[in-house]
Order: sequence, then structure tokens, then C-alpha cells
Amino acid sequence: MLGLKRGTVSLCPHQKDWESAALDTISRLFAIFGSAAVDIIHAGSTAIVHIQAKPILDITVGVRDLADVEPLIPALETAGFLLRKATPGVPEMLFVCGDMEAEIRTHHIHVVRYDSEEFSNYVNFRDYLNAHPTHAKSYEALKVSLLHDHANDRGSYTAGKHTFIVETLAKARVWQAERMNGSGRGGKWARSLIDSQLPDGSWGRFHSMSTSSGSDLTTERVLRRLEALGYTDSDEVIHRAVDYLEACLDRHWIPDPTEKGHHWDVYVDLMLATWIRRFRSTCEAANAVARVWAGIIKAAFAGGTYDHEAYCNAYAAAFGGRKPKGGRLIDFVQFYPLSLLAGMLDADTERRMLEYVLGHREGIYYIYEQCVGTPPDNFNSKAGARWLTAMELIARYPTAHEKLPFARDYLLRQQVMPGAWDMGSAAKDGICFPVSDRWDANTRRDDCTRRIRRLLERIG
Repeated sequence: MLGLKRGTVSLCPHQKDWESAALDTISRLFAIFGSAAVDIIHAGSTAIVHIQAKPILDITVGVRDLADVEPLIPALETAGFLLRKATPGVPEMLFVCGDMEAEIRTHHIHVVRYDSEEFSNYVNFRDYLNAHPTHAKSYEALKVSLLHDHANDRGSYTAGKHTFIVETLAKARVWQAERMNGSGRGGKWARSLIDSQLPDGSWGRFHSMSTSSGSDLTTERVLRRLEALGYTDSDEVIHRAVDYLEACLDRHWIPDPTEKGHHWDVYVDLMLATWIRRFRSTCEAANAVARVWAGIIKAAFAGGTYDHEAYCNAYAAAFGGRKPKGGRLIDFVQFYPLSLLAGMLDADTERRMLEYVLGHREGIYYIYEQCVGTPPDNFNSKAGARWLTAMELIARYPTAHEKLPFARDYLLRQQVMPGAWDMGSAAKDGICFPVSDRWDANTRRDDCTRRIRRLLERIG
């Protein structure tokens, strides 16, 4: 049950229905804010499990710029979100929901800049108390005490919480920093890979694992792992590796056995250009490969839907009259072309291609073997982790936010508590998971939450 008379205070035990009500509200708000919202979260005490809270949902909308909200006010108010506070110079706008005639409030919608301290405070306070139930119970005890003294004076009730909130936010900032230590960059997983880099910048074979060396490392596999751990071209290990890949692309060569099932020269250039562009957008040779493939895909979708004959003809025109050979080139829906082409297509072609990819029954080769437009029944699984990788690949496209509201809604339903996800130990794949050095229940939840939140930020 939601709703509280304006100016009064009442506390209720935590209710599971609050989370489903928050998710419904978040979905409605995303439909109005669109790309203006980077993230929308359930915050406040109703998002803290196991403690009492006022029966009013606090929803925080993180936007790129508060100026973007002004044109949306009519649509928000039509949907029942009424503006109550927008003071020039104050970094927050407040909207409310409820029965205004009866002065009953059910929702408070706080709109702040996503990259602001205010947004971080909403997230940190919620996450810290959910992770520290004893501290959360102290907060509950304070609220119960204040309720006894100020049941009809919400201003005094709120003021009485101020010192606790300030002290908790200070602890939460330290806690968040500590959570990052020993994970991802600088952790043991990264150190072992960096230490094994060869003098030429590679890790031996590029794509095919060697059966004679006994190592499961390839340059491509290591780059995937380091990218998942947060490394970029500004890091020496990646910079050396990409320099090596540029040299290989100049030679149209990798140190792997030739695979005869398809056009190896085309495939080598495709793989190399893909990995170069994932880290470095300024390599002209890689960009030239991308432009060739962009032309092929544009021709394939020129009629509005995918035309395989047009795809084959454009491929042949680009590669010396040869028609596509081998499943990896006959069907373009695989990791390399989809990664390579992000940012290279005009908007109409991109939309048509993404629609086709999302409906592709065989999924995305190398990534997810089922239709990516249908989320997995069991998210806490390797299939769930692979589907997440497919969504990350699609989310690299500028128009992806138009196609992925279903993914956003699905991910929001998978939260184990407000703002937190845990895909379970089955999601460990040695590439994207684990990130933390130690993968216990807490660090696994941190890893999953950070990854999914990044994806939600891209989807918008």
C-alpha cells in the first residue's frame, strides 16, 4: 500500500510490492524521458530491504542535463508526475504523484544530473545500507524515535535524520572505493595476463588456440579479458597489443594456421580491424576495412529488409568477384562484423540491421546461440552471461536505445535487491567474470551490478 498525507509521517514494514511498483514507475518514466535519462533508479528507504519506511516511493532520474527536462514537463504532468520544485541554481527537480486533492503523496521523483554528487549520494546511501544491515537497523531505530516525536511534522522528522545521513554517506564513499581495490585493473587476473605478454605485444597465436603449447591464451582471448577488466588503449599493455595488430593488418597476416573453410584473407582483415577499432578509432587501415563492410551491409538492407542476394553481390564486388564462402562469412550476424560496424552505418541502415539481428533465430555467432531478441528464461546462468554480452555488443550502436527497452525492462526485473544484481556462480566464464580477485557472494554481486549498470547506462 502506497500513500501518505502531505506533511505527516508514518512507517511501514518493507513490502515486496514496493519493488514491483518502482519497476513499473521506472518503465513509465523511461518512456517519457527517452535518451534524456541516463539511468532511473529506485532509491530512498523503500529501496532498503528489512527496514521500515514511509509508504512513498522515491525514484531518482539521472539526466545528462536538467535543461533537457523542461520540454518534457507537459508529458510528465499528463502522466501524473506533477512538478513541485525547480529552483534556478538548485541541482534537482522534484515531481510528485498521488491524490493531490486529498493531499496524499505516493511517489517522489527526484531529477538530477547523472554525473552529479546528488545522483551518487542516492545510489551510495541505498547500496551501503543494503550491504550493512546492522547500520540499516540503526537508521530504522532513529526513524522510529523521530516518528514518536514528530508524527505530524515532517520537516522536523527530516531534519532529525540529517547528521546520520551525512555520516553514512561519508562511510559509503570509503566503502565504494574499497570495493574497487583488488578488482579489475591492477588485480591478480590482469597482472598474470600482463606478465605473459610477449615482446612483440602479442600472446602468441591470435585466434586459434595452440594444441602443442598447452596454453589456452591467444591474443584475442587476452584482449577480451583485459577489455572486460577495464583496460583501454591508454594502458601500455593494450597500446603495445594494438600496435602489434596494426602491423599484422598491414601485412594481412596473423600467426595462426590458415583456415580453408572460408576466405582467410578477408577473415583475417575482418578480425584484426575489429579488435583494433574496439580500442583505437584512429587507425586508417582498420577504418578502411570497416567502410568496406559498411558498404556491404548498406547494400544488403537498401530495400528496407535484409536481402541475402544483395549481400552476396556486394561482398563479391568488394572482394574480387568472390561470393561469400564458409558459414562465418555467408551469415554476417557474428561478433566481428557487428563489433566492427558500430558507428559506421547511417541511421536507417543501422535500424534495419539491428531489427534483423534481434530477430535472427541462430543468435550471434561466437556470442549467443539463440535469438537475442528473446531474453533467457534463466538469467543466472552461462546463457544469461552470453546474452548479456550480446546486448553489450548491440548497445554500441547509436540507435540501439530505440530497440532495447525490452532488455532494460528484463534486466530491471532481475535485481536481487534495488540496484543490485547477482547472476550466480554459473555466470563465471573467465572472460567477463570474475572481475574481482575473490569471487564470493559479495564481490560477485558487485561485479554483476557494475557490468549491468554500465549496460543500462548505454541503453538509456
